[in-house]
Amino acid sequence: MFILGRKITKKYFLILGVVVLAVFLVIGLNGKEKKEIAFVVRADLIQEVNITGKTKARDEVDLGFDIGGRVARSFVEVGDYIRQGTLIAELDNTSQLALISKEKAVLTEAEADYKDQGKNIALAIMDGYSTSDNAVRNKVDQFFKQPKENPQFEVKFDDGNFTHYFKVPSEVALELNTTRRSVERLLNEWKAELSLVTPDNAGQFSYKAIERMNTVSLFIDRVAYAINSFAPAEYQYESTVTGYKTAVDSARSTVATAKKSISTIGGVEAKLSQTKSSVSSLEADLYKTRIVAPFSGTVTLQEAKVGGIAKAGETLISMISESDMYIEANVSEINISKLNIGNIAKIVFDALPEEVFEGTVVFIDPGETIVDGVANYKVRIELQKMDERIKSGLTANINIETDYMGDALSIPIFAVTKKDGKSFVKKIEGGEVSETEITTGLIGKGGIVEVVSGLLEGDRVELDLK
Repeated sequence: MFILGRKITKKYFLILGVVVLAVFLVIGLNGKEKKEIAFVVRADLIQEVNITGKTKARDEVDLGFDIGGRVARSFVEVGDYIRQGTLIAELDNTSQLALISKEKAVLTEAEADYKDQGKNIALAIMDGYSTSDNAVRNKVDQFFKQPKENPQFEVKFDDGNFTHYFKVPSEVALELNTTRRSVERLLNEWKAELSLVTPDNAGQFSYKAIERMNTVSLFIDRVAYAINSFAPAEYQYESTVTGYKTAVDSARSTVATAKKSISTIGGVEAKLSQTKSSVSSLEADLYKTRIVAPFSGTVTLQEAKVGGIAKAGETLISMISESDMYIEANVSEINISKLNIGNIAKIVFDALPEEVFEGTVVFIDPGETIVDGVANYKVRIELQKMDERIKSGLTANINIETDYMGDALSIPIFAVTKKDGKSFVKKIEGGEVSETEITTGLIGKGGIVEVVSGLLEGDRVELDLK
């Protein structure tokens, strides 16, 4: 009988040989003609796809310089194993190093200035808040009723027993009332934030201080516009109006001066930031004169020779990683439908013929590759356990288990003939041979096919070995 299992040993092959002798019998039919027959037996069927592939490094890279120049130093040779980040070669970069040294000196000076100015910036921010607070709450709030709780723009003064009100359009008053409420929130938030300002971090607070003072200045400008809109009939109170205008102008002037002070001192930070950017740019240019290993691996090409002229973008160094290898193989269109991601593969390398490695199908190319006029599909197989003896470019013979059927009725595939898309066997019963239609299923390795219907266990069939 046929016995197919997942683990095959030398002892198993001996047993299988005896079984095969028992199943494939040479007998005489009617004492004249000799035929080979087989019994229908139960067996475990394994379907496999057999292919050949090559190992490849997971990472392969060609390296060169981003700019042209003369090679000044080279540190590796072909076959060297190098770690990620290792300097491989560099161009003559004397001029770049000199520029960086000069700009770093400027940076050191700018950092010192910034540190010295930190205290001044912090004081200027404090003064900016005080000035804004005074301008709004002491100078402008005289034109509002309940300015902090429920601001209402209202300009009036008493003339003996008579109270005079200066009129402004209702939409202007409404806008001023809304803006005054937002300015009140701004001043409260600013005051709470002042406790966080120190000489070391004052620069980052300076921009927000200027932004807040711009808001305050805009508010004061709107108040000035409202006061300047008083009707000519009210010119009898010109001296009073002039006093109002003077108060508003004073408020605007003090805020503008305080804002300018912060901006002037804050220029030190701008210089520092600009110098840092300049140093970073020069260091980026310096990096272009160097080739650095992007990952750990082995050098396979080294054309960066000291004294030689390198062109921008020219490949001078090649590397492959050796920590991770995979196998790439082509599978014919006939077998590709049998494969699935996750299929287990048994692998034997020509370089290591006595050992069997295990792998897993991890990628199946959705598009075909034409090889000798036949559609093939690239398949990637990852080794389940790496071995330092496995190098890039090794030939791998791969058996991929694609299906399994346990305890299935089975016969040799060469007992089956095809007619009009149907399957038939020559069934032997009582010394007579009859053509019997069957339904077949999984085709396993070793030329064994599953019998789905048409035969029973123990039936005998004639083999067609022509």
